[in-house]
Amino acid sequence: MLIPVILGISLIIFSIVSLSPGNPGRLSLGVNASEEAVEQLNRKLGYYDPFIVKYKNYLVNAIQGDFGQSYRTGESVFSMIAVRLPTTMKLAMFAITIAAVFGIPIGILSAVKQYSFIDAASMVAALLLASIPGFWLGLILILTFSLKLGIFPVTGSDTPLHYVLPSITIAAPSLAVIIRVTRSTMLEVIRQDYVRTARSKGSGELKIILKHCLRNAMIPVVTIIGMDFGYLLGGTIIAETLFGMPGVGELMVKAIRMKDLPVIMASVILLAAIFCILNLVIDIIYSFIDPRIKASYKT
Repeated sequence: MLIPVILGISLIIFSIVSLSPGNPGRLSLGVNASEEAVEQLNRKLGYYDPFIVKYKNYLVNAIQGDFGQSYRTGESVFSMIAVRLPTTMKLAMFAITIAAVFGIPIGILSAVKQYSFIDAASMVAALLLASIPGFWLGLILILTFSLKLGIFPVTGSDTPLHYVLPSITIAAPSLAVIIRVTRSTMLEVIRQDYVRTARSKGSGELKIILKHCLRNAMIPVVTIIGMDFGYLLGGTIIAETLFGMPGVGELMVKAIRMKDLPVIMASVILLAAIFCILNLVIDIIYSFIDPRIKASYKT
């Protein structure tokens, strides 16, 4: 399904950008350029070609590995994204790691201590994290930990400290979802007959939770983690713009403002491909978590 999904996404994005108002020649050369120079550049870029012709030409070149040059800078789109992709990947990795490391234990503890103060506090915290807008949380973190306390830098991506506040900013919604999903799946597993049987045989509570319950409750959690990582790759736009990080998200914002079609197309297609590959990886991980899934494919 990877190929039709990528083709569908490319068609949608190409249609939106092509049909939206804006003249790439004028945007590239500036307001002081002559009409003759603008017209010449637009013809060179194929701006006046029919939509089907433009889309076909783009697909043919993209399949050959040529995603074009940026209208704004004239640089190769592939090289522009290759320089910025590591920043986006590291930011998304840090964010999903924070969400998983804190969300899974809190969800387990909330399920084990159902209806207790810990359970209520974790649910309130999850609701708050899911409700807080990312840009507002980022601004609060900057004001508190950068400007007032001076613990973390405000902008850049040179050191691991530069990733702390942006990672927390985009990790908050994912942390809330992981807490709630882990809690709900753990509650379902805890009530199963085999768990009661393990208790009746005298197994310790910690062993029951970690060996019998957690593994069987992990499939929905792994699904959420994998999908959230894909969402975070696109969601880094807010953090990268707010914290001045040179990533793919910040590049996309600039490209959209300038109607830089090659950059927009390549960035979106790349993120969509990574998201689809992540879903494939999640399916493979299922077979290691639950042996029954692997056995069903062997039969």
